[in-house]
Amino acid sequence: MTTNTRSNPATASLTQKGGGKTSDRAFSGLALVAGLLVLVILALILIVTVKQSIPVFQKEGLKFFTSSTWIPKSRVNTLSLLGARPPLAMIPPA
Repeated sequence: MTTNTRSNPATASLTQKGGGKTSDRAFSGLALVAGLLVLVILALILIVTVKQSIPVFQKEGLKFFTSSTWIPKSRVNTLSLLGARPPLAMIPPA
């Protein structure tokens, strides 16, 4: 049985020692930067969320998590908290 010791010229540069070293370093650096960017974005989301929730915790305390009731001050405030006015058909008559 004979084995073919010839290598394919297209893959020869990839199997040789040192082949693609620059590309590997570039890809490694790019992956590191992308991973760090994801962590920075998650940290910023956490900071903004905590910053905007401080007034609620100052007013409500831990009962914000433990209470099962939700009583808005008024219907108008509730609509403005939703960020968009629902269709007029959904608003019950006064």
